Amino acid sequence: NAYQQMGCVIFQVADTTPLGAQPIMLTTAGGVSPALSFTVTATGAIKYAAVGGGGAGTYASPYNSIQAGIDALERGDVLYVRDGLNIGVAMLGVNSHWGHGDISIPITVTTYPGATSQVGTPTQTGFQILRSGTGYGMTYAKFKVYGDHLAGGNGGQAITLADYGRAIGNWISAPGANAASGGLGAFGSNLFILGNEMTQVGAAGGGGLYHVMYIYGRRHSGTAYVESGREIAWNYLHDNYANRGINIWNDQGPAVNNAIANHNVHDNVIVNQDGDAIYFGQGVVGANFATNNTLINVGTKVALKDFASFTAFDIRATYPSVPAWTGPKSPIYVTITGNVLKNAGTVLSPSASGVFWFSQTPDVVIVIKGNRFEQTNGFPAVVTDTVGSGGQPSAPDPTRYSGNTWIGVTAPLWDTP
Repeated sequence: NAYQQMGCVIFQVADTTPLGAQPIMLTTAGGVSPALSFTVTATGAIKYAAVGGGGAGTYASPYNSIQAGIDALERGDVLYVRDGLNIGVAMLGVNSHWGHGDISIPITVTTYPGATSQVGTPTQTGFQILRSGTGYGMTYAKFKVYGDHLAGGNGGQAITLADYGRAIGNWISAPGANAASGGLGAFGSNLFILGNEMTQVGAAGGGGLYHVMYIYGRRHSGTAYVESGREIAWNYLHDNYANRGINIWNDQGPAVNNAIANHNVHDNVIVNQDGDAIYFGQGVVGANFATNNTLINVGTKVALKDFASFTAFDIRATYPSVPAWTGPKSPIYVTITGNVLKNAGTVLSPSASGVFWFSQTPDVVIVIKGNRFEQTNGFPAVVTDTVGSGGQPSAPDPTRYSGNTWIGVTAPLWDTP
């Protein structure tokens, strides 16, 4: 897109490459990139699915459907889907043992280089987890994926990620969806949501419980624990009606809510977004970052909706309260740095429109440094005028609030130029 101007690099590992972690570097006329680590293993198989396949899963005789390929996968396997092979619903439910063993070993479903494949339709949700015990360690890459606008529950959730899940480089849409879920939903630890494009997610005038990305945690009857390690980066969210672009939250009774920690939200572009652009909500703990994101015309409101904040950054990080958190606690950090904003808010809800909304416990450490906020739409820097006691910062502190540029709006008193 015009904002990020990213490219996709596809590489092949030579059969002579030694096993173990190996460095990958990209060499161009401009130089050599920093090295990334890639682990070469002796386990796992490469399998294929294609239109008119013979059913053996090889390149010469591929599976004849995406579902047949998914059903045959084991830990460490990769399924390449070749050009033009589509499916209405791809269900994860046949190999229930996927939830056991070392779930950090990925199972990958991806399109073959240069191929196009569609999973789901506007009335059929794409990648579904059919049974508990499945969906762990799944990677979905480079598909066109839809969410179902007719279903309740997790309806409209085109992709659902569990622990060690990855969604990489997909195009995702769920036009008209309005369930209590998200266009992409994710729970568990060690999640990676990278380089996806999401558009036309949600229903114009819909409710406030459906989100573009819904990053949450388990709600169960056992002992609460912390789910940690979520990276949300280089995604392009645009022209979505769902409430909030990146909704990070887990605090819904009466079940026990896990705390969710350590979110790294960076280098995303969010354009024309209903509701908040980035929401660090109740249940969010640990160290959380919003870095180098570009937000344009966010906090909009198409028709009437039942949610109350229309901002760029909504910060409400606390330990779960419904029921009250009984596990160990440590400091909570929310760091907002290097972001660029051009207008947040809506005339349909002016009292709830602005750059920031603050509402968290007083012990949350907030850092806001080096951002550029252009707010020329008449809405303020901070929605709520509550100072301290969980509201906005109570006094200047250049070690935590400094180096921000404010255009078209008066900077809050706690910020240091």
